[in-house]
Amino acid sequence: MTVTWKRGMTAAALLATTMLVSAPAFSQELDASIETLKQDIAQTEAKIGSLENPDSLVGILMQSRLETTRLTLALVENQKLASEGAGTLEIVVPSVQPDPEKAAEILKDIVTQQGVIAEAEKEVANSGGLVQAVAMSRVQAEKLLLSQLNAAWYQAKYGISLPMFQQPGKGEDAQTASAPSEEDNSGKVAEINPTIEYADPNYPGIDYSMPVFAQLDKEEFEISGWWGISEFKAEIDDSPGVFAINVSAFTKGYGDNPSLKIRCVEGQPSVIFDTDDFIMGDVRSSNIQVTYRIDEAEAQTTNWNQLTTNKGAGLFGAKAEDFLRKVYDAQKTVFRLKETDGETHSMSIDMSGANKVIDLTAAACGFSTLDLGREDYKAIQTMLNAGGYDAGTADGQWGKGSKAAMKAFQAANNLPETGAPDRETLRVMGLEF
Repeated sequence: MTVTWKRGMTAAALLATTMLVSAPAFSQELDASIETLKQDIAQTEAKIGSLENPDSLVGILMQSRLETTRLTLALVENQKLASEGAGTLEIVVPSVQPDPEKAAEILKDIVTQQGVIAEAEKEVANSGGLVQAVAMSRVQAEKLLLSQLNAAWYQAKYGISLPMFQQPGKGEDAQTASAPSEEDNSGKVAEINPTIEYADPNYPGIDYSMPVFAQLDKEEFEISGWWGISEFKAEIDDSPGVFAINVSAFTKGYGDNPSLKIRCVEGQPSVIFDTDDFIMGDVRSSNIQVTYRIDEAEAQTTNWNQLTTNKGAGLFGAKAEDFLRKVYDAQKTVFRLKETDGETHSMSIDMSGANKVIDLTAAACGFSTLDLGREDYKAIQTMLNAGGYDAGTADGQWGKGSKAAMKAFQAANNLPETGAPDRETLRVMGLEF
């Protein structure tokens, strides 16, 4: 048997080492390791084969773990052959000095990590939807860490050095893989309302000959469904800004044109129910009750802030973010505002085109349109760390370090650098929701 070492361990020195560890008990120990590694490889190969997107971050993590496990298996099999004085196999690896004390410490970490994986797998079994998807990805990230701990243990225990995980998402190949192809938009309606160039072809059922759309186009708004969208930069800090107005409740005349407005200004999102009429609120309070119903769900009555113009009510900051997450996939939203004298103002909004508006608003204001909890954020941080993007401690707090790590991942994958775990970024990471 011949093994070539990069740092001068000769065949004679290897043979001497081999003779010291050739007891039957040692051989049986390696047999057990070999069987475990083979099972792990088979299970990982099966999971990779079932992935819809093998090039996602989850797929890359699993492939890296698979390659590490395969090499670990080859070297352990090599060690077994050496202990038995049989076989001829040549593998080039760095030579390192065994460290029994370090191996014992790493073994404790392995046991702890196995517990972490067990808890993560319980979370998968007891959850559903996005939480389950993130939990499944966390399991793979934690298993990759376990494979790296195993590699470190073999190195400390037997002097077998293994290559570690390389950071993905760098270089031309990664960028090319994630770049949209020319066929991404194929299948859409080629041309709707050919005489109206600003008509949105994705929503052919909307009458874009209405005067309000001509006015929006004149004011250089982009049309998305029933929405007019304007993007800009804040004068005070050049931060990205968005203003969008839904005109589906407009009449063809003047007056009585209530609307829903969504905006992001200087990093703060807001949702405005513009009644286009003066309202009478409680002079002792800045709040006013607004009832809304999303599609066929039960109506909800909540407190909104009365606008200083006395022409409606709004949600701001975190409340606006929460509302936008609720209506992201809505087809219709009905609003009713009740004045202190009992008079009501109502409007029914066709939400067609809202996905684009909310995505742009979330990107400008740096929040996710998905309802993510602390464990979700921990899982995403774990995935970023495992992928080589330093998100710091995976504590579920989405701070500056996490945002910087996410921006780095987004930049490497030709995504808008929002720093937030938005839908497209999570899809590229391999999450389904």
